[in-house]
Amino acid sequence: MNYEEIFDRIRQINWCEHVGEPIPEKFYNSNEFMLFKRVRSWADAEEHYSDNHWVRVQTAPLIGITNRMQFYDKEQLQQYYSLTEQVNPFYEQEIHAKLTAIQQANQLNKDFLRTIRQDILCTITELVFSRNYPTPFHQKLITLYEAGHLPCGWDGPKTFVGTLIVF
Repeated sequence: MNYEEIFDRIRQINWCEHVGEPIPEKFYNSNEFMLFKRVRSWADAEEHYSDNHWVRVQTAPLIGITNRMQFYDKEQLQQYYSLTEQVNPFYEQEIHAKLTAIQQANQLNKDFLRTIRQDILCTITELVFSRNYPTPFHQKLITLYEAGHLPCGWDGPKTFVGTLIVF
């Protein structure tokens, strides 16, 4: 998948459109999806996405990918740096204002913007480098964003061992 296809996919997301609503049945019945539990308010979501544990869980797959690149594939590491140079302007120009409107309307802290920005970078990285570095954590999160929900926390000791928290 190339950058533009991924950017188009992210452009089409209606951010947080269905937070607080039931999560679609397809997520419950999928063997490929991780376990999750639902929170029902912005206050609960904010408590989880502001937690340092969530930040560590969010960034672990990206750190794993870039560490492997650093040791085994410097050329792909350079491609990753080039990718981040494209992701930041894409986020600022096309996503930031939409999320800021949600943040302000719901009086959310700055971690709301940080958590989604981090997920966008990680998702794009996973999709671009998935053939050589299969780490589908954020690829699964993006499907929840596409369904209008907000992955916002983790209940468990580390990534892939626990339960995703979703609003």
